[in-house]
Order: sequence, then structure tokens, then C-alpha cells
Amino acid sequence: MLVSRLLTFPRTPWELDEFHFLEALSRFEPLRHHPHPPGYPLFVALGKFANLLIPNPFAALVALNIVACVVGFAALYRAFRNYVDDADVALAGSLIFYLSAGMLIHATLALADATALMFLALTFHSLSQPGVVRASGAPTEGAPEARTTPALTPAVASALFASASIGCRPQLAIPLVPALIVALFLCFRTWKQRAIAIAVFTVASLIWLVPLIQATGGWKGFTNYELGQARYFAAHDAAASRGSKTLLRIAARFVLRAWGSSITIALIGLFAAIGVIPFLRGWRRSIIPFVVFTFEHLGFAIAAMDPADAVRYSLPALPLFALLAALGLRFVRIPWWIGTAVIVGLSAWYVSPIVIDRVTTPSPIVAAARYVNASVPRNTVVLYQAGTRSHVEWLLPLYRSRFLERAMLDLYDQPATPAVIILDGGSVDRDARVFAWHESNAYVKMTRNFGLRVSVDPLRPEERFLEVFGVHHLEATANEGEWRWLGPEATIRLPQLGRKTVALQFSLSIDAPYESNAVEVLVDGQRAAQVNVPKKPVWAIVPFGKEITIRSARSFRPDDVLHNQDRRRLAVQLTLFEQR
Repeated sequence: MLVSRLLTFPRTPWELDEFHFLEALSRFEPLRHHPHPPGYPLFVALGKFANLLIPNPFAALVALNIVACVVGFAALYRAFRNYVDDADVALAGSLIFYLSAGMLIHATLALADATALMFLALTFHSLSQPGVVRASGAPTEGAPEARTTPALTPAVASALFASASIGCRPQLAIPLVPALIVALFLCFRTWKQRAIAIAVFTVASLIWLVPLIQATGGWKGFTNYELGQARYFAAHDAAASRGSKTLLRIAARFVLRAWGSSITIALIGLFAAIGVIPFLRGWRRSIIPFVVFTFEHLGFAIAAMDPADAVRYSLPALPLFALLAALGLRFVRIPWWIGTAVIVGLSAWYVSPIVIDRVTTPSPIVAAARYVNASVPRNTVVLYQAGTRSHVEWLLPLYRSRFLERAMLDLYDQPATPAVIILDGGSVDRDARVFAWHESNAYVKMTRNFGLRVSVDPLRPEERFLEVFGVHHLEATANEGEWRWLGPEATIRLPQLGRKTVALQFSLSIDAPYESNAVEVLVDGQRAAQVNVPKKPVWAIVPFGKEITIRSARSFRPDDVLHNQDRRRLAVQLTLFEQR
């Protein structure tokens, strides 16, 4: 396990949330998204401790998660062995999970998942221990066997580890607390054990919860902080992010996609289904909390979590299916090491494009930041989108940075102030530099599909304008250039640069419910051009004026077409703009 993690860990940060945690190691400020809600207080504390040993904060978090994978693997193996009393099945199940496609991608990132999973594995290992132990001291010859007393160690250990897993990833409280309630009555034999477990869990949780409450401004600030996150979660993860996806499609993404390719999914599904037979024949009641946790987690994920992050969010629910698959291998008499090697090999092959890129090259956002540091003057204003703010603040601290849409209010008529945009996506601008990893099926299906390409695009004075109304924020995708959606009527104000003409390039998204749109361009209130905009770029060249208005004959609401809760009224895309 250690070798696998040392061979696959990323050399630079990549995911957005990694930068939130890196900021938190410097200063724990949850209200500034350092880290993002719901706070992750224990993971940040462990990261700070690791940072004392390893000066580089990113390396410290990665090292913490590498250690967590090794410890978690050992704990999961011991738990599985207690559940099924078969060392080969336990080893196969642990390897299938820890070397699954989802874990190979996400376990060594500077995120809380691997450390939380370690504490989960330790929790269920503790709960799988026998409920009684021998009293201390060996019986003397001829004397009655020493009486047995209830074991307190599993109660204390499971409570500590369960609290720690929630402290590292608070979202786990939703499936874990019901599982712990079940465990109180199935895994502990006396009320003394139960009382000790509850007391230890409460005290341990207060140790990491109190600093979070203090960091958010006291109890009132803490409740506002968490309620705000709950409202965002309900509006985004549980609603807007799901778009028109059916419940079945969402369920498939959470249950299946983390295993990787379709072949691997089919093998895991087949052997897990077969493994249900021996599982039901030989089940022990100590495994019931583990099963409750798995299905509580899956149920909540399918009902409410963001499908874009389904692979990472579903990781805590995978171990049970890995165990079932290992039981299935034994049931059909396939040697455990052959079956495991095939499944693990397929997983590694599927994610190899991502792993090779992140081991051999910096992430696109880091490569872009290095380019800026090496090539862009220090007086340049670095402009970020909402999704790249944390990247810019962490990677480019020597530059003044501003949110793009707000900065345009001041910069549009200041040609002497240089500016550059850090864009998550591709660019067709002739001045832009694009940094990219290789596109792969695994990247598209197993990540949020952000950060594959990052563009550094100088915002020349000729490209600047003031948004008066009807102009939406800048957007981009990995395989397309940037664009701004315009409403049915949109107006922009231009700076005086001494140029005679203005060039505007329009296009339509493939999602638009019409094949073309008639667009009229007015300069200072006078009609200057009329173009028919299809689903490919088309130019309109008009004389310079102080204000340009774009009127479109047709418009639509994305929510009516894609059912994604985007209620903007959109007409046409502005893909390029410059004074000439």
C-alpha cells in the first residue's frame, strides 16, 4: 500500500478544495473559506501538526494522507477478517477498495477524505472486536476458568475513532451517527460500555468542535455559518447541480462510477452480487453497523449530494462492496490473488492518464501560475473567476488580484494598468497561453472535470468594456474558448482608445433550443449591423461608439431546456471582442 501511494501521489495541488486546506494550514479562518464549510477542524489540526514536521504545507497534507492510507488499509483488513474470518478474503477486499480507481485518484490529494476513511476503518475495526475479554491474570491449575468481563477498549476506541472521522469530515455524521446508535445495542453488551462510548464520543467531539465554534465567532456565528452552508447545499448540491439527470442516473454515478471503467464496474457488480450469498450465510451481527453506515451514506448521497463529485463522495460506501466482491471470488473458486490482480490492474490502467500526468508534470493551474510569476510584470492585476480565487491567492501572492467582474468596473478605461485573466478552461484568444493535462475518459467521468486546461489571457485595453446591463459572467470549458452570454438586450460601454471600429464575434451554444438567432447591433442608438448567428462563430464589425447595444430576436431560459435551475434569460454568446 505504501509503495502504491508513493508511486501515485501528485506533485502539485490541483483540486479547488486543496487550496482551501492549504490556506487553512497557514491560518484557520472558516469564515473566509480557509477551509470551506463545514470546517474540517480535526483534519486541519492534524495537517498543522504534519506541517511542523514537513515545512511545505502541500507535502505535509499529502504525507498525512499517505500514512492514513497505510493505516486505514491495515485497519480495514482487520475489520474484514473479524467479519468473515478469512484472511484471504479480507486481504482481497481491502486491496480492491484501496486500489480502486476512485481511491487511486483521490486518496493522496491534499483533502480530508483519506484521513477520514482511516478513522472510519479504525471505527469499524474496533466495533468488530469481541464484546468480552478475559479478566487479567491466568487461571491457576485446577481452579475454575477466570470469569469474563465486558471489554471497555472497543467502546473507548470506537467512540474516539468515530468522533475523529467526523472531525475530519463532518458530513460523515449523517450516516455514521445512525450506525453508531445501532452499534451501541449490537456490539456492546452492557450499559457501562454504552455509557462510556457515549461519554468518550461527546468529549472527543467537543475537543475539535470548540475551536471551530471559536473560529466562526462563537455559538451564534457557528450556527449562522453552518446554516448558511446548509442553505447553499440545499440550493446547489441537492438541486441546481443535478440539472436534468434522472434519479437512476445519479444513483448509478454514486454507486458505480468510483470503480472506474465499465469492465471493472461489471466485474465488481457481478462478484459482489455473487458474494451476497456467502455474506448472508455467514453474517455476524457486528457487521450490521457497517452495513447501516454504507446504505445510509449511499441514500443520502443519491438524494442530496452533488453528482459532479460523486466519485469522491461515494468512497466511504465502497468497502462493503469490495468485501462482497472478494466473497464472490471465493464462492466461484477463483484464487483471491488472481481476481484481485485483474480488478486492481484494470483500475490502474483506467486512471493511468491522470496519474501519469500529475506525477510527471505540474497541474495546469500551477503551470499557469509559474508562467505568470516568470513572465508577467509585478504591477499586473491578476483577475480570477469565482472558481479560481483560491488558486490565485495561494499561488500568486506577489500580485494584486481581483474578481474579474468587479475589476472591469475600474479597469475598462484604465489602459495603463496591465491585467491578465486566469481562466479555468481553454481560450481562442491569440494572446492566451493554455496549460493542459491530457484529456481522458477517466478525467471526464471521475473528476469534477475542472482544471484540465487553464488559460493565462492578457486583458488588453482593446478587449475591455463596461457591462451596463444584460451581460453575464465569463465562462469557459476545457474544449471551447471563453464566452459571455448576453440577454435579449445587452449594452456595453467602451473606453476611448482612438480606434475606429469594433469587432464582435457571436455564437450559439449547442444547448440553445434554436438553430440561429437574428442579432441587431446598435452603436450609440443607431443601427450599425445585423447578423444571423448560427451555432458557430460569426463576426460583426461596427464603427466605434461610446455604447454598443446588442438586441436578439430570440432567447431562452436554460432551466426550461436543461432543467438545471438556471433561470437567466439568454439569447446569444459574445465570444470575442476588441477595438480595431
